[in-house]
Amino acid sequence: MMRLPPYLQKYLLGSSLLIVFSEAAVVHTLIDVKLFYAIMAINFPLLLCCWNWKLKRGYLLIIGLLWFMGAMAILRGTDTVSAFLQQAVGITLCSLYFHLFFSNTSYSVKSIVRLYVACSYWVAVLGLVLSAIITAIDGKYFPVQSILTEPAHFCTAVMPALYFSLSEAIWQRREKRRAFVLFLAVAMSGSSTGFFGIFVTGLLLARRRPLISIVVAGFMALAGLGLYTFDTHFRVRIDDTISGANGFDLSGGNLTSYAFLSNLYVSWHAFQDHPIAGYGPGAHQIAHEKYIGDLPALGSLEQYIETDKRDANSLFLRITSEFGLAGLALVAWFLKRFSVPAASDNSEMSAAITTYLAMKLLREGHWFSPEMYFFVWLYVLVCQESRLMVSASQAPAAMVMAPSCNLTS
Repeated sequence: MMRLPPYLQKYLLGSSLLIVFSEAAVVHTLIDVKLFYAIMAINFPLLLCCWNWKLKRGYLLIIGLLWFMGAMAILRGTDTVSAFLQQAVGITLCSLYFHLFFSNTSYSVKSIVRLYVACSYWVAVLGLVLSAIITAIDGKYFPVQSILTEPAHFCTAVMPALYFSLSEAIWQRREKRRAFVLFLAVAMSGSSTGFFGIFVTGLLLARRRPLISIVVAGFMALAGLGLYTFDTHFRVRIDDTISGANGFDLSGGNLTSYAFLSNLYVSWHAFQDHPIAGYGPGAHQIAHEKYIGDLPALGSLEQYIETDKRDANSLFLRITSEFGLAGLALVAWFLKRFSVPAASDNSEMSAAITTYLAMKLLREGHWFSPEMYFFVWLYVLVCQESRLMVSASQAPAAMVMAPSCNLTS
């Protein structure tokens, strides 16, 4: 095993952070060529040179379970080889890339988090500037989405940075400008997903003080009511979702409500058919084709069936349909197993990443969006470092903890 020189370490860190914000960088040809894939193709040989051929046992078990459940689903007839391989290969390669990156980087977890927050700040600044320019040119408001594909994805990518900046502004009285800019950008995205992320952020920031949590929840409820009252776009989405949920009558609804409710309908019926192990990895689209025709009153939204079936609109819904109770239990175990107690020095970093995981489960159904495994592995590493710090505090003073990441088996 070799150690890469400092300039290559810096390159790997910079390019891996670029991945987090690269969703919109895609060339549409016969197949979608994403910047994310190009960076991985270039960086994998460098990381393989450093690899000691060891992987975390838990990671190997989860990847092994993914492939096993896929094989069983294919044999059962609920999944196809093509649908399974598209997802299983993507999940394996993307998760392995970030596993190798974090295993071999010389940078500490905290320094990586701070650099990510700094990048998010400038992405937010760019988003605000672009929003102002396009609004002035078009004469109608253009929501903040920066270099991301849509406002919801922008909010998802920068929400951990918003939480971390707000935490430092509130508890340590610093980075107030960064916190303000990030909050303004998320608020001006007009995204209901972003509002949900702000709500989760408020609750997590106040989690150490139950009375303040109640006050924050009340304030966020009032803020949501105000948004519903004065923001027509937000109000239409809420009204259509509530109305459509009544008998799943989606006629006349908006596209956002249709995407959520139609996938909820499909996931629920898929879960009823196969509650233990689901339809299999990648098989949500197969379940979608089976059940969507039974959904009453699609109306004018029926034209979106083909594009909607590839993504369950929510990772929670996709897990429910593709992995059933086994998948839901594994997610619950992961969130609990690697959570960091509020009293720990690393608790704010862990809570920041929790905002992303919550938004991902609510809104985005892609199994390997560019930033996903960056945050998943950070969640693991923050917990691992926290436990090492506790162990070091109980060990003799001569023992010190290594400053760099260390994702070893």
